[in-house]
Amino acid sequence: MDVIELTLTPRGCREALVARLQDLGFTEYVEGSCDHLDADAGDEEAWIDAFEKGTLELPLLLYSYDESVMLQLVQDLKAQFGPHVDIQWRRIADAIWQTAWEPGFEGLVTDRFFITDQQGKRDPGTRQRILLDSSPVFGSGQHATTQAMVRLMEKECANPAPDASFLDVGTGTGVLALVAHYLGYAQLLATDIEPDALAVARRNQNLNGVPFPLLEGSLPPRDELFNVIACNILPPTLTHLLGALQERLLPGGLLLLAGFHEANVEPIRSACATLGLQEKQRMVERGWMALAWMKPGL
Repeated sequence: MDVIELTLTPRGCREALVARLQDLGFTEYVEGSCDHLDADAGDEEAWIDAFEKGTLELPLLLYSYDESVMLQLVQDLKAQFGPHVDIQWRRIADAIWQTAWEPGFEGLVTDRFFITDQQGKRDPGTRQRILLDSSPVFGSGQHATTQAMVRLMEKECANPAPDASFLDVGTGTGVLALVAHYLGYAQLLATDIEPDALAVARRNQNLNGVPFPLLEGSLPPRDELFNVIACNILPPTLTHLLGALQERLLPGGLLLLAGFHEANVEPIRSACATLGLQEKQRMVERGWMALAWMKPGL
């Protein structure tokens, strides 16, 4: 059976669009990428500039097996927003999609962590419990990319130096920054261009009693450099952003990337190699990948 993928790109009406989707019962979505910008046509610089300024309105991706439900949604949105929302529709095979979200998810259990929502009653044992506010924001621990990234961080980011710094780009729920805190990173910064995501991240900070700076926008200034940068977002958004991430990485630092399936990893690997980054480690979770790249030292 095919899955219907609906891509909704707001044009100055994102808050109203999200509110309307919630009114109609569509509370789960994934932040999309900017396929409508063509790097070959010279749009990449404008894309990066908009992303850094926080003025970019990322599309929302909704998925359903029920075509009639999606058709009704499209009719409603066209009537409500007209040309202010660009709507794209496609069918995709569910062979990849159905592997992304873990069914019956009750909590992510790794070697060091137990990540769950506020209702989670399971005893974490000796593992560090991380509580997350229930939210559709990407990064709940239910998605395979988040699981792969947490396991990669356990392997590559344990026992940091006392002054080591960590940047989480596109933080969503803030889960990766929380993991970094418990791994020992005292200098933390998390960014997101979406105020709603930052609100969720703040709630999760309070739930866990772990404060760290949150930046609304996307990236800190170019002169702020970090030992580790994590970025778990969808391609080609990630591909466009690689150069800016590499600039903010200290020599010898690690760039941790996730948000992609084995089926579309090659463009990302090629772009990283072109930037002179060296692949150090990979983690695969049900076909979804997290990669660690090292920036050569001086």
